[in-house]
Amino acid sequence: MQRPFLQSASPYPENWRKNVTQIIIIRMGSGCCKHAVEENEQENASAKYEETGTVSLSTSFTVLEENYESIPNLLNKWSPKNIKSESGLSGLENVGNSCYLNAALQCLFNCQPLVDYFLSDIYKKDIKASVTKKGQATAAFAEIIKTYWSDQFDIIVPSFFAQEIWNLAPTIEAGKENDVHELMSFLLDRLDQDLNRAFISPALANIDINDNTQEMKAAKAWQMHLSCHSSVIVDLFQGQLRSTVTCKECEFQSQKFDEFSSLSLPIPHRSTSFTLNDCLKEFTTKEELEKAWFCPKCDKTVKAFKKFDIWKVPPILVIHLKRFKLNGKEIQKIHNFVDFPIHGLNLSKFVSSTQREKPVYDLFAKIDHEGDMGSGHYTATAKNRNNNSWHLFDDSNVYSVLPQQSVDENAYVLFYQKVSVDKYFRQSKNMPNYWPHVLQRNSV
Repeated sequence: MQRPFLQSASPYPENWRKNVTQIIIIRMGSGCCKHAVEENEQENASAKYEETGTVSLSTSFTVLEENYESIPNLLNKWSPKNIKSESGLSGLENVGNSCYLNAALQCLFNCQPLVDYFLSDIYKKDIKASVTKKGQATAAFAEIIKTYWSDQFDIIVPSFFAQEIWNLAPTIEAGKENDVHELMSFLLDRLDQDLNRAFISPALANIDINDNTQEMKAAKAWQMHLSCHSSVIVDLFQGQLRSTVTCKECEFQSQKFDEFSSLSLPIPHRSTSFTLNDCLKEFTTKEELEKAWFCPKCDKTVKAFKKFDIWKVPPILVIHLKRFKLNGKEIQKIHNFVDFPIHGLNLSKFVSSTQREKPVYDLFAKIDHEGDMGSGHYTATAKNRNNNSWHLFDDSNVYSVLPQQSVDENAYVLFYQKVSVDKYFRQSKNMPNYWPHVLQRNSV
């Protein structure tokens, strides 16, 4: 079956690609080549992740200093001068039901602040300082990003990176179709671990613990998180949720603040089509817990309500539409159309009132899933940073599309970038001014 929004998509002409048949296999520590290489040659290079090769980059990006304070927001800002418009348009070869991996990578490769971080080689220092003392997957990720933006290859074969993921993630099986959101969650978590700048210590900024406002409690929880997790992934992708459990008998409330790297939104069942705002409203609606909850005030198990509030939103907001549900013993897909904006997603109605800046976002990438559970196919659509053009990435095939063609019933994961700020700060446990929280001057 032909994909609906491919009907009006225009594949590039045969003479557009310089080397249509040329493919590469990424090797860490040995640079890149324009011919296929044997898998066993890669094994000897697997530990040399500190070397980067000599790929020349053909895209304009911000070179960050080693101790950079912030990463500029360049979404919607571009200059056509001295930029090769075809860079950043490499296809990714399917290496065995790996369309889910290819789709996820294409979206991350078009995440401008993350790309600038890796192209600036800052990751090398952070890997060395990482608590995990490993970093093979992150080094492979950096290598493939550099190759992608080098404009030297038409099709990249991500065999080595895929093997790293399969070796590290026990629930992601090689050669089988896997869930792209599960893969994305694992990958962001792995990058966070490998690039962690934090060293656990009791020395925290002196936030006034006598201030019991919700914002101060949230800030304290965020500080504790930063004391263990401080990386470019936290800076860009992580926000904060507040969960509140309320006893139905005495109305006692238990509240907790937790970080998130993506929002998994339910799809309402009231009609056949919805908006993204409907999903956000459903996510933040109070619901009764299926299982009994122990109330410390009543000193017994009781029925209770639970409610999520989006307390802080990150610079890069990943939204996962929960299209799969368990129906008896079978997993079924929800095919309902969810309308979502390309420009100007305003979350003001769904977040706490204490925000440093307006929570307004533009879409820069999304992942589609066509078909059903176990027999579907993933593709990605992304906005090119060089000229703001949109492209569909279907494994090794790349198509030019219009942005409105990305709004369809197959949307599964959405990638938004905050446009209400000019830069995204590097965060640490002792720098509250760079946190997303709004604190009083005398509280630190």
